[in-house]
Amino acid sequence: MTEWVVPRKAPKTAVVYRSLINSHLGPWKMKKLSTLTKNKIQRLHTEIGLGSGPYAANRVHSFIRAVYFYAIDNGYYTGSNPAVGVIRHKESSRDRIAQRDELARLGAAWADEPHTTARDCMLVALLTGARISNVMAMAWEDLHLEGEVPFWRIPRTKSGEAVVIYLSNPAVAVLKARHGLPDRSDDWVFPSHGKTGHLVELKTVWTRVLKRAGIPDEGPDKLRLHDMRRTLGSYAVMEGFASPIIGKALGHQPGSAATHVYTRTHIDPLRDLFDRTNIRLLRDLGYVDPDKVKDIADGKVGR
Repeated sequence: MTEWVVPRKAPKTAVVYRSLINSHLGPWKMKKLSTLTKNKIQRLHTEIGLGSGPYAANRVHSFIRAVYFYAIDNGYYTGSNPAVGVIRHKESSRDRIAQRDELARLGAAWADEPHTTARDCMLVALLTGARISNVMAMAWEDLHLEGEVPFWRIPRTKSGEAVVIYLSNPAVAVLKARHGLPDRSDDWVFPSHGKTGHLVELKTVWTRVLKRAGIPDEGPDKLRLHDMRRTLGSYAVMEGFASPIIGKALGHQPGSAATHVYTRTHIDPLRDLFDRTNIRLLRDLGYVDPDKVKDIADGKVGR
């Protein structure tokens, strides 16, 4: 973990790996790599699938396979990888997005949310299409709100790479409003009193918002926060954007933090995507006039 995962993976991924090890690989921690066989790994995979579900079983298998590859590449192990060829569980991809009628109810529920820091955090997540874990850890030093091309540089994402996300006028308005708060944090955009100094969990608030909006908060039709990222992508499709542009908008990897490294052909489509999809989303959320960014910052929505 210390030598391979921590330096190369996002902190959240490292936490997931530690949890998998503690939950499912406890008896294997001290075993030598040479003692494990494909059959043993297959049996473990099947047992985890029955007890904790296919997703957990597949993640454990991926971890074991990666450990062997790392050991082989670095000379710690000279045999073949016994995790190769293990039959994995089939995982169904999730395609849930927020429907238009749900967005209208969601907008009203957001407006009534007393936890304004969490409310703004969720709204910025929707407007940027960024993963909620990155939005909660958004730092002022990574934001560039002035100039022709406002942007947010995420220093480390799930892939371990830095990503630059273009910020639309509505997103900039929300962030500038937060920057002007008298009790704002000098470091974090969405501060909390916890150990990290910023928000780390929104499940309670999100469930409360869903209940007010009359949207399922459990079961197969549950609307998750991560589904809002997919919702932005679906709106981009409705606006006619091609898949490569949508992919860049949701995780554009730069050569450096400066916007001048991007050519105009890279910037214009991304700006257009966020501007058009954000306006359409905000209208469906019920904002009085999405073209007037002050309405966004003030949280004004129609009733």
